[in-house]
Order: sequence, then structure tokens, then C-alpha cells
Amino acid sequence: MRFKTRLIVTYSIFVISLIMLMGFFLGAYQLKHLEEFSYQELRILAENMSHQLDEIVRPMTFITEFLLSDNKTLTAIIILGRVERNAVNNSFITQAKGNVQFAITTYCTDVNFHRVNYFSSHGDIISSNVREDTIPDGQADLSALPQLSLVDKAMGKPVLFPLCPDP
Repeated sequence: MRFKTRLIVTYSIFVISLIMLMGFFLGAYQLKHLEEFSYQELRILAENMSHQLDEIVRPMTFITEFLLSDNKTLTAIIILGRVERNAVNNSFITQAKGNVQFAITTYCTDVNFHRVNYFSSHGDIISSNVREDTIPDGQADLSALPQLSLVDKAMGKPVLFPLCPDP
């Protein structure tokens, strides 16, 4: 090969190598920039979803604290959860159910919530915004609820469940 041809081939290989190297670094830079942008977008989306979830949970926490801050309601809940079911305690249980029913059917709960439910391990179900004929008579079998074990494990802390059939 002639010197001129070798010089052109050498410079061509050098220029092509330089262009490929610059293309590689530019591609890596763009990929890094895209990853950072995607990370920022996901972080913002996660924060927004977290705020939305907080806005859903806050009213639930409010109504729980509101009901538990009333001594009469708290006493009724304690009675329904701890008192043995027998003829002697029947009047206490009936009065406690009435107190809880009165507490959860206030204007505050009717306006701000679709329904507030109370149930105990003894099978008591008290609910606001429900027709009387849909509430089961006597003791209900709540052991069939799959969420019950999660509620027990939470030991009084709030627990969120995905959408489920509304009995």
C-alpha cells in the first residue's frame, strides 16, 4: 500500500474509533440521566401515593380516636369485649351495645363516613348506616373472617385491608 492510502486508513480508523468512543460515553451519560429522571419521577409518584393513602387513613384514625375518647363508649367497648355472656350480664351487654350504637350513629359519622362498624370477639356486630333487618340476630360467627388473625396480631393498631365483599 502506498503511504497516502495507509495514512488515510489509519486516520479513518482513528476517527471511527473516536466517534464510537464518544457515542459510547454519550449513550452512557444519557442512560444515567434517564435513570436519575425515572428515579425522581418514581419518588414523586410514591410520595403522592403515600399522601393520598394518609388522607384516606386520617379520617379512620380520627373516628377511632373520637370514639375511644368518650368514656361512655370506651367503657361499653370494654364491657362488650370482656364480660362473659350469661343471663346475669345480659342487661350490661344490652346497655353497652346501645351506648356503642349511639356513639357511632352521630352526625359526625353519618356525614363523614359511609359506615362505622364495631365487632367483638364475642360475635357482637354494631354498625352505623345499616338497616336493622340486615344486622344478624344474636351471636354472629366472626371466626370465618380471614382478616381476624391480622387484626389480632396488630394488637390494637390500625390495619388496612384491600377491598373485600361488604357483608
